[in-house]
Amino acid sequence: MVKVINKKKAIIIFLINMVLMILFRLYQLITFQWLRIDRNIKIKKILIINSGYIGDSILSIPLINNLRNCCKDAKISLVINPKFIDLWKNNKNIDNIILYDAPWIRYKKGFNIKDILTYLKFIKKIRKQRFDLAIDTRGDFRNNLLFLYLSGAKQRIGFGYTGGSYFLTKNVKYKQGIHEVEKNLSLLKAINCPIKETIPELDVKKQDITKIKRILAKNKINKRIVINPFAGYPSKEWPLEKFAELIDNLIKKYKTKIIIIGGSNDIQKSESLLQKIQNKDKIINLTGKLKLMQTAALLSLSDLLIGVDSGPMHMASAVGCKTITLIGPTDYRRWGPYGDKKEHIIIKRNVKCWPCGLLYKCDYDKKCMLSITVEDVLEKVRGLL
Repeated sequence: MVKVINKKKAIIIFLINMVLMILFRLYQLITFQWLRIDRNIKIKKILIINSGYIGDSILSIPLINNLRNCCKDAKISLVINPKFIDLWKNNKNIDNIILYDAPWIRYKKGFNIKDILTYLKFIKKIRKQRFDLAIDTRGDFRNNLLFLYLSGAKQRIGFGYTGGSYFLTKNVKYKQGIHEVEKNLSLLKAINCPIKETIPELDVKKQDITKIKRILAKNKINKRIVINPFAGYPSKEWPLEKFAELIDNLIKKYKTKIIIIGGSNDIQKSESLLQKIQNKDKIINLTGKLKLMQTAALLSLSDLLIGVDSGPMHMASAVGCKTITLIGPTDYRRWGPYGDKKEHIIIKRNVKCWPCGLLYKCDYDKKCMLSITVEDVLEKVRGLL
C-alpha cells in the first residue's frame, strides 16, 4: 500500500476520483463503450508520456529501449518537457519528440488561462495521430485522464494507484519499494514485451566531450570531484555551510580543485556557497554554464559526484561516474542512483518520519538532512577514491 503523506489532500483526491469514476462509468454505459473495446490491436503507433524531470527521463530509458526491441516496426513518439529535450536528441529509439510543459508538474509556478489553451492545442495534436498504444510512466491521476484517456489511444497502460485506473485499459499494479526503473519496466509486462536492458545509459557525443576537455585542460586537477549542492525542492538540500566545509576538506586532502555544478536557477545559491568556502581559488564554478549533455560529458570524465537527490545524480550513474548522494525526504529505494551499489553510495538517516515526501516545507525540521555530518561524507569519499 502506498504511504499517505498528506491525509487532507488524499481525502480530496479520493472524493474527486469517486465522482469521476461514477460519471465515467455512466458515460461508458450510455455510449456502449464497453462493447467496443478491442484488446487485439496491432501496435503501429506508440505514445509514451514522460512529463517529469531529469531523473524521470533518465530512468525511463530502459523502458523505451526495450519497447523498441519489442516493437521494431512501430513508430514511437515521446512527450517530454521542453527543458529536457537534450537528453533525448541522441536516442535513436525515438521517432518523434513532442514538447509539452505540463502545468501540474512545475516547480512552484502557478496555473493560468494560457495553460488551458496550450493544453487544448496539444491534446488536439495528439488525437490527430491516432495512437494504438499510450503509456504513462508517472502514475499520476491527472496523467491518466488528461494524457492517456484524452489522447484517444485504443490501448492505455499506466498505474492507477493515485486514482483514475478506470481511464486505463490496463492498470498495472504498483509494487512499493521497487526502483523507478523496475516500476517502469513492469509496464511492458502488460503487452508481453521481453526485457533485455535494465541499466539507463546516456549517449554523450564527441563535441560535448571535447568542450569539457578544454575546460578541464585549463585547470590542474588531481582528482575530478564534482559537487552538486542544489535540488529543485528545498527539503532535499543540505546546508551550504556544510558543503563549504566539505569542499575545503576535499581540497586539503586531495590537493585538487573542486568543480561545482548546478542549473541557471542555482547561480545565486552558488555565489552564496563560494562566500563560505575558504579556498575560493581552488573552485571551478560551472553553475548555470553547461547544457544538460555537457554536464553529462563532465560527469563521464569525472571520478566522483557528491550531491543531493537531484537530476545530476541520475546523469552520473548513466555515464559511469561514481556517486555519493545525500538523501532525505524521498524514498532512496525508488529514486536512488540505479547501478552497482559499491560505486553509488547513499547517505541517509533512519528517522521515524521517513519517507515523508514533503518537498517544499518540512514539518520535522529537516532532521533527515541536517543530521548528516561532513565526516559522514568524507568517510564515504575515502572508500571510493
